[in-house]
Amino acid sequence: MNKFFIFISFLVFPGSSFSQTYTSNMIGKLDTVYEKDAFNPNLVHEYVYDSAKFLYAAGNLLNGKRDGIWRTYFDNHFLFTVEEYRNGAREGYSLMLNSSGYMMREENYVMGIKQGLFKTYAVNGKLKMEENFINGIQVGWRRTYYPEGGSQENGYFNKNGLRDSLNQWFYGNGKLLVQYIYLKGEINGPSESFYENGNLKAGGIYKSNYEEGYWKEYYDTGKIKSEGNYIIGKKTGLWKLYDEGGLLMKTQAYKDGTMISEKTINK
Repeated sequence: MNKFFIFISFLVFPGSSFSQTYTSNMIGKLDTVYEKDAFNPNLVHEYVYDSAKFLYAAGNLLNGKRDGIWRTYFDNHFLFTVEEYRNGAREGYSLMLNSSGYMMREENYVMGIKQGLFKTYAVNGKLKMEENFINGIQVGWRRTYYPEGGSQENGYFNKNGLRDSLNQWFYGNGKLLVQYIYLKGEINGPSESFYENGNLKAGGIYKSNYEEGYWKEYYDTGKIKSEGNYIIGKKTGLWKLYDEGGLLMKTQAYKDGTMISEKTINK
């Protein structure tokens, strides 16, 4: 992604010095200058400088509340944030850059409430996450990406902001890591996880976020590793364990997730 500070910060404040962003430990180290607007008595221009007289933040106050574009800066003279305000509330497009000038975040607000597409970027400027908001609620697909590129997660949220439908996570090589079916925020239905080589690792059913019923686990070679039942996420009853050749190695008896006996199979 292109660097944004060149054409934003230097065009906005040519010849100005820049500073870091608002932090609590800067209290007492800042110098704020207020300038009344020559044409609007209700409008005040605010400039905040640090102890080295570098510009730290700048924006307008209308009737004592933030209004219009506000900007903050890093101490390396690069733009950090650009935010729009109306009557003291976030309104419209805003962005955040890192100290190297790469985009870190893009957002949009209406009356202080998240609205529309939000994007987050990795330190190298590549897209890290994109998600959508309607009236402050996350709705629709959320997609995350690895810094090197490639999908990390595909997740869908319903109108109430709860995960819904099929959600998937991936390895960095693009292979599927795990997939769950969500219904109104809870994992329900068949689920599978995989090794990085693409072979099945485990499979079974979820009910209300817990493993339920018959499950099978596998070695990364594809051979069966174990099989048995769950009740509310806890192993129960007889579980069978196999060696890497697929031969039955031992059995284990469970009650409420605790193994109560084990038997080795003589070969």
